[in-house]
Formats: sequence, structure tokens, C-alpha cells
Amino acid sequence: MAVLVGTADRLTPAVHSRAMVEELPHCTGLVQLAGMGHMTPVEAPEAVTAQIRELTLTYLGVKENEEAGA
Repeated sequence: MAVLVGTADRLTPAVHSRAMVEELPHCTGLVQLAGMGHMTPVEAPEAVTAQIRELTLTYLGVKENEEAGA
């Protein structure tokens, strides 16, 4: 699990994001998307998808060719 936040998020400022990281068990860290606000999946869907893909590849051991159903 990781916390993904936009650096311009006024509803969940960085201080709260860092606190979530500290409190979540097995949290892999904090990912900050530069210039994004609170609605990162809407504002930057490609960036959010890329981060989820990277976490999946890194921590679940899923290979990219497995994702495509190969």
C-alpha cells in the first residue's frame, strides 16, 4: 500500500499525507504528483495508472506480459 497525493491538494495537505504513511501498516511510502490537486485520478489518470502499475510490478511480482493476459 502507498499513499498517492497531489502536491497542490488543499483538502489533504502534505502533512496529513505523511501522517497517513506513518500510521498505515506495511505502507511502501508516499508518492507525490507535482501540481496535482485532490482529484488526481481525474486530473492525471495516466500518472495515477503508471504509479499503480509500478507498485503492482514491484510489490506483487506481476510482470507486464501477465497483465496483458499473455
